[in-house]
Amino acid sequence: MSQSKRLLNFSAGPCQLPVEVMEDVQRELVDFRGWGISVMEMSHRGPHFKKVLQEAKEAATRFLEIPQTHNLLFMSGGATAQFAAEALNLLTPEFPRADYAITGYWSKYAMKEASMYGETKAVTDAAAKDYLEIDPVETWEMSEKVAYLHYCENETIHGLEFPAAPPVKKLLPDLLLPGGPPGGPRGPPNEPFLQ
Repeated sequence: MSQSKRLLNFSAGPCQLPVEVMEDVQRELVDFRGWGISVMEMSHRGPHFKKVLQEAKEAATRFLEIPQTHNLLFMSGGATAQFAAEALNLLTPEFPRADYAITGYWSKYAMKEASMYGETKAVTDAAAKDYLEIDPVETWEMSEKVAYLHYCENETIHGLEFPAAPPVKKLLPDLLLPGGPPGGPRGPPNEPFLQ
């Protein structure tokens, strides 16, 4: 298919890929790297797949500038698992609460998931203003003894985006990537999330 006949995709979900990339994937789907087998048919314990996994880890580590002190994990689960993992790993008897800045679907969903594992509180809720603006941080009703504040830097469904990280200490953005999330605000590489 020629590039000129392709429709433009502006959805919040999957991005539009170059035709060349999709054609490469199409070829490799049947005969991956000339190995005579599709990557979907390989044993996840076999040497071919282990090589693919190792190359993916190395490429992602370079791209994300992950330091040698950290290890990259490929895990299933998506947003629900990550939202649960926040609460399961960060809520403690000493810090039993988590605050959430509700600015749209994803932050609301994150709080709902975390509430199954501990105490949560919405410190601000943009629903009152139809998700058109974020209340100033000074007006947020922050908890005492809070483990973390979760905020979604870029609410892709409601379209509300933080122009900068809220100036609080125990901050947990929805996506911890060096330089910020794709499509969201960019910061210096490997910027720590705890100020």
